[in-house]
Amino acid sequence: MLQKIDKLAPYAALALLGYLTYSSLETHLPRAAQGRETPTISPKLLDPPPTVVADRASPAGRDPFEVSWASYLNKPARSRPTPKTAPASRPAPVPTDHPPPPLPGNLVGIFASDGPTLAVIGDQIHKTGSITGNGDPESNWTVESITQDSVTLRFGDQTTVLRMRSDSPEKPARQGGRR
Repeated sequence: MLQKIDKLAPYAALALLGYLTYSSLETHLPRAAQGRETPTISPKLLDPPPTVVADRASPAGRDPFEVSWASYLNKPARSRPTPKTAPASRPAPVPTDHPPPPLPGNLVGIFASDGPTLAVIGDQIHKTGSITGNGDPESNWTVESITQDSVTLRFGDQTTVLRMRSDSPEKPARQGGRR
């Protein structure tokens, strides 16, 4: 019995393959009747207008190492550098009549380095002087200072300090040595 099946198996596979090929090639009239009209080739397609290439439009015309850090620091990118002048004194805080906005979130982390010190508040990265939220100083907190374990925020004449906190309980000290 198995010998007869072995002789018929290639013919059965070939018949199945033929059936599947035929069923995939056959046209279904209702589906073709509901389709869109076939496109026609117009003179505009045969002779398209020339494309004007903008400066820095392609990857070949840009510096791959140029990074707009303003997107990371919540400040709009400057188109050209401003000349350095003497540092201006910090303006006096303006008292506000309305209550302060909600805090932007928990202090998640602080990056202290030789360069600017950055703080991660909620899901945003800030440096000293940056404004939380949508960047409007009249309706958001301003980062006044960043230390190694806290960030001071200011809104008008009100200040608040966000501190790093540890959610994990302290581990007990080990007792004794190895046995």
